[in-house]
Amino acid sequence: EIEVYGTGYMAQGTYLSDIIDLQDRATIGPIGWVEDVEGDPLFSELAVRVRTGEDDTPLRYRERERDSDGAVTGLREVSPEMYYALQDTRDRAPLTDDLDHWSPWTKVGNGDVPTAPVPRRFVQLRLEFDGGLSATRQIDRIGFDYLVPPVADALRAEVYPRLAEAEKPATFRYAVLLEADGPIRGYDRLEVDTNVGVTRVREVSLDGRPLSFELESLRQDGFTMSFPLIDQDGSVLEFTFDLPIFRFGTTFSGRAWHSAEPGVPQRLESGDAADFGPADFAELSGLFVAIPRAQLGKLVGEIDVSPRVFTPNGDGVNDSFRLTFNLLQLVAPAPVTVDVFDLSGHLVQHIFAEERSIGPSSTEWDGIRQDGTPIPPGIYVWVLRVQADAFEERHVGTLGVVY
Repeated sequence: EIEVYGTGYMAQGTYLSDIIDLQDRATIGPIGWVEDVEGDPLFSELAVRVRTGEDDTPLRYRERERDSDGAVTGLREVSPEMYYALQDTRDRAPLTDDLDHWSPWTKVGNGDVPTAPVPRRFVQLRLEFDGGLSATRQIDRIGFDYLVPPVADALRAEVYPRLAEAEKPATFRYAVLLEADGPIRGYDRLEVDTNVGVTRVREVSLDGRPLSFELESLRQDGFTMSFPLIDQDGSVLEFTFDLPIFRFGTTFSGRAWHSAEPGVPQRLESGDAADFGPADFAELSGLFVAIPRAQLGKLVGEIDVSPRVFTPNGDGVNDSFRLTFNLLQLVAPAPVTVDVFDLSGHLVQHIFAEERSIGPSSTEWDGIRQDGTPIPPGIYVWVLRVQADAFEERHVGTLGVVY
């Protein structure tokens, strides 16, 4: 008899849940879990994935069909029981995912609404653990709420226009089409994601008729509105919102829910929801808005210097130098610096060094150097730097100082 002992954790592991039967088509709410970390968290990771299905079999079971000579002539769908009952295992075709009735695996964050299609009756979870000898993760529990009947069988949404210049005030039309194939709950609240705060939401209508609404919240990353319950198949909610668009690749995603069940929102699907006119092509409909090709790749948009000549003498007139600029296309806060140099290239003053997010930013300088003395009169050079993950963008200009 031999016994082997060891210490540490497995480097990788995957847990696949049973097929979860929700008994009927359902809206699936945020998936959350309680996670424990063993060892250094930098050396372990947990990924949770989900898929949804229309039947209880996420795999395709197929039998190889043969002619009288034994040559394979095709594949035939069979039940799992028939598949494993085949005496000759060579007649069993390899198992594959049933992508006709089940969605692909999609990753979900803790507390997030899954992006897998809903409503669906069947759900499956996959937990992927990655660690090392002395570091791993474990889950104490995982769960989600769901609604039967669902909020809707489909909530298809689109935004128009789908091309807008960065840094310019922009107006967008938004439409949500409700589809119902059976009993549904409907929705009376809607949340839309934006990359800057909206200035106004207006012209709200249902099937072309004005609809009363309340703007519940305005945030830098979106807004929430409520209105009378919408629960009829084919109903189209439309509204207009105004905002400056700053980032290439903006997707105005959203969620809708019934106020009686605020914990279970349903994601809006990108697609054709309304006809916004001759230039609105159905095959291009969606929630994505791009900027013109000429603006691609820019991190800094319009820059304003005011005044270009300033007099830091304390008289209350043009006493400070102000630099205002727009940051574009950032997906996370990035380091931004503003420095002033003399014409010989010597550093005069560090004005600004912070991380800033997408949108308008500004900095101001009173002309006083680090040692507390005023800057002498003359011509100076300001340098604005923005450091992205892959490259640094630099902008340069001049400023004058007189007394």
